[in-house]
Amino acid sequence: MKDVVKLIIGILLVVVAQSCSQKDSIENSLNLTAPSGDLISENTLSLKKELSTVIAQKHGISGDDFQLTKIDYVPLETGYSATITYKYDNDKEDVIIKACNVRFTYVAQSIVIPDDKGRSASDRSILISCKSESGSCKPVATLGTDHELHYTCEGGDDSSLVFSFPDDK
Repeated sequence: MKDVVKLIIGILLVVVAQSCSQKDSIENSLNLTAPSGDLISENTLSLKKELSTVIAQKHGISGDDFQLTKIDYVPLETGYSATITYKYDNDKEDVIIKACNVRFTYVAQSIVIPDDKGRSASDRSILISCKSESGSCKPVATLGTDHELHYTCEGGDDSSLVFSFPDDK
């Protein structure tokens, strides 16, 4: 009987360890280099730290209780606009955009700048997310024929674009 219990515990430990390593593997395999050659972050741990406050406030979760799953880039010659997909709260999915050194316009019912601290988006990164009272919405980046980025929220009529600046590390 003791051998059976030990075997079951051993199998459970292997399954848990494998599950954790798969999540780490996905995050560590993400491409952090934009088409322009700019790094969006030193590593995934630093990127998660930058995003954690905005994601935690939006979803009411603890600071690092999410997993990065995908990064899509707008093809820019200078700067970057990275749409970062993440999972939280039992595999719910959302996105946040991290951009730096880009010209952009936006379309939304309203915009929110929680704390701009007098900073310029041209020389540092900016985080773009969406919020809506009626449901989920996601920020979307498109490159116009004028080579300017256009940001908007998709999925909510009452949505607001939220612009945040990661804390200096």
